[in-house]
Amino acid sequence: MICTPKYNHAKEKERFKSLIFESLDYLHEFAEMKPRTQNNISWKLCAAHYMAICEGENGNIEGVKRFLNYASNISSPNKKINIIPLTSYDLSIEKEMIEKIIKDDKQIGYGFCDDDNLSSLEERKIIDSLKFLEKYSPDIYNEIDTYIDTIYLTQEGENNQRFMRSGTNFYMWGMMFIYVHNTHTLPYYMEILTHECAHTALNLLNSQDEIVINEEDELFDAPFRKDARPMIGIFHAYFVLSRICYMFTTIKENYSGQMLEEIESKLMLSKRKLVETYNIVEKNAKLTPLGLSIHEDIKKLWDF
Repeated sequence: MICTPKYNHAKEKERFKSLIFESLDYLHEFAEMKPRTQNNISWKLCAAHYMAICEGENGNIEGVKRFLNYASNISSPNKKINIIPLTSYDLSIEKEMIEKIIKDDKQIGYGFCDDDNLSSLEERKIIDSLKFLEKYSPDIYNEIDTYIDTIYLTQEGENNQRFMRSGTNFYMWGMMFIYVHNTHTLPYYMEILTHECAHTALNLLNSQDEIVINEEDELFDAPFRKDARPMIGIFHAYFVLSRICYMFTTIKENYSGQMLEEIESKLMLSKRKLVETYNIVEKNAKLTPLGLSIHEDIKKLWDF
């Protein structure tokens, strides 16, 4: 079933990698550079690919070369997920790419995580959350482990401005942002990890298929949100909520420890959101055959 993480993650990743590499090969020819040598995909490679395209569209060949040269020197991703704070004093090209892509996509911003003690403590919680998922929801864990190579830790925005609680971006595929706070629990982080990886997984499918064909300016009220959203946003929420319910359900079936009450509470709330989102999709979504297949799988999984 497409809507669950029970599939060949490595195969889907390879398929996406071939699309990125095909585009990179074209960019190397465009910039009259030596052929591409990369064999591994990472968020840094995806981001550099996007940046090179932007520079090419602006007619800046030197900019194209800068990012392609950067991409050529990216080392293979670590076997373990890299968890690092996104700091205000970071002057790296990675931060430059992050800020450019977030701005271009008009995503909500984030606060920098300059508190070393906080980032260290919350990194430990995230690592423990991943270990917990590996034990009690291995399919979810395997998807995260295959697709995500980096997690950036962020904090609140300044002056009470809206900020990103967690996030991913297609042009930085393989990376996620997580807002850290000392009140966050392991079930909280397990939900965030599952949530953002579900977006990452659906983006793989969306890179090859529209999935949703409603007009972009056709907006719908979204459950538990103040702002109306286009159907592709509703469908992403639908897919994500199904994954979250799947994750908490598999944990509930295998775990009976002290976090169970919080897990059951989060599962109940996620199911309520899933039902409401299902009703919007069922009534209003215009879907491609792939989108309809995902929708039918979710209906079957949850007996809608």
